[in-house]
Amino acid sequence: MGELLHRIRTISFVLFIISAIVTPIKLFGQGKFSVSGGFSLPELINGGILYQIKQSQVGLNIGFYPKYSYKYIPLTANYYYHFAGSSKFSTLRPWYGKSGLMYLVDEDQYILDKSLYFPLLVGRNFNMSNHFGLNLEIGLAFLLYSDRTIKEYHEYPYGPAEVGSTPSGGFSFFYRF
Repeated sequence: MGELLHRIRTISFVLFIISAIVTPIKLFGQGKFSVSGGFSLPELINGGILYQIKQSQVGLNIGFYPKYSYKYIPLTANYYYHFAGSSKFSTLRPWYGKSGLMYLVDEDQYILDKSLYFPLLVGRNFNMSNHFGLNLEIGLAFLLYSDRTIKEYHEYPYGPAEVGSTPSGGFSFFYRF
């Protein structure tokens, strides 16, 4: 029960921070911010906020796995460069390259993994209107650092790949202010 309350508090805090950032943006109507939500690997269910600078965007994402007895929290700082195509709904080119840093905490009753990844992806915005759209992306996330703590022996170890990379990709819906 305590773990469930901890998860509810964590999710509530994240939603509070996002709303504290988004509300003033909406009130002042700067037009360069967007929020997103979707599913990706390795972030799983995620949400984020982006700020546009010419044909680039910078942003932060947080993800989670919706199982109360399992802790899976990726935090990602992203950089997007929009390089090709055009859209009648946005001045931002729809094709982009994406990179950044992702810190991942993966914990259950047997292990605690802490990892740092460098994702490299290519993607495309599908603008459905001036404000709404869909992102699709695919690429690789390269493992830069991994620290595993074994809390209790388990016959089948698992966690971040010990190899240098893992597939990455996903989709998200966005709302542009």
